[in-house]
Amino acid sequence: QITLYYFSLQFLTSWTFHCTTVDVIYDVVRVAAINIAAHRLGGPQDLFNGSREFSS
Repeated sequence: QITLYYFSLQFLTSWTFHCTTVDVIYDVVRVAAINIAAHRLGGPQDLFNGSREFSS
């Protein structure tokens, strides 16, 4: 009975820590991707910078 309780407690806590670690990694990657997209060389703020207008 005690061994089964210890095993299930160990399984549940290891799953919780694993899930938390994966969530933290996903959050870091998501924030890094958003920062890279917002601060890249040709962002939306430079959309009309250097664009040409041709009259017909």
